[in-house]
Amino acid sequence: MTLKGEGVDITRLRNDISDSFNPSQLLSIEPDNVGCKLDIIDLTFEQVFAGPSVKDSLFITQYGEVNLQRCSFKQVNPSNKHESSFIQINNKDAVLTNVIFGEGTFSLETAAIEIVPGGGLKLESCNFTNIIGSAVIRAVLSDTFTDLILRDCKFQNCYCSPSSEPNIPSGSTIVISSSYSSNFLNQKIQSFLKSP
Repeated sequence: MTLKGEGVDITRLRNDISDSFNPSQLLSIEPDNVGCKLDIIDLTFEQVFAGPSVKDSLFITQYGEVNLQRCSFKQVNPSNKHESSFIQINNKDAVLTNVIFGEGTFSLETAAIEIVPGGGLKLESCNFTNIIGSAVIRAVLSDTFTDLILRDCKFQNCYCSPSSEPNIPSGSTIVISSSYSSNFLNQKIQSFLKSP
C-alpha cells in the first residue's frame, strides 16, 4: 500500500485531539497486517499537544515493512512538553529516508523516536533539528536481527536531559540499551545456528 502526498509543504496530516478514542495517535499498523508493506511518501505529520496524560505516539508501526520517504514530523505547539513521541517502532523492518524531524519538545521521559523491544530501524539522510527531550532516538534492542542503522543523518540544536526516572535510559542524543538476558557471545552464536 502506498500513501503519497503532494509534498511536505502541501500535504499535512494532523492528529485529531478531539477524538475520544485515542487523541494522540494518527496512524497505527495493526496486528492483522503481519506481511504488509507500507510506503509513505511526501507527507508532513503534525503533532498537536493532547495533554500530559496521553502517552501514545503519533505514528506507531507494529507489523510488516514500513518505509517513509521525504516526510516531515513536527509539533504544532512545541512550547508544550509532549508525553508522546513522534514515532514508536515495534517491527524490525522500518526504514526512514530523507525524513525531517523538527521543532519537537518532549518530556524528560520521552524521546522523539522510540524503538521498543522487538523493533529495529534504518535511518538514511534524516535531519533532526530543535528536538528537546530525554533523547532524540531511544532504542531498546532485544531480538536477534534487530538493528539501529544510521547513515548520513544530522542532529542540530538537539538538547537531551536525564530522566528523573532511574529505569528510563536518557540524557544523550541517541540512547541504546539491550534487554538481552544472557551472554551476547552466546546469543550471537545461537542466532547464526538458527538462521536458515
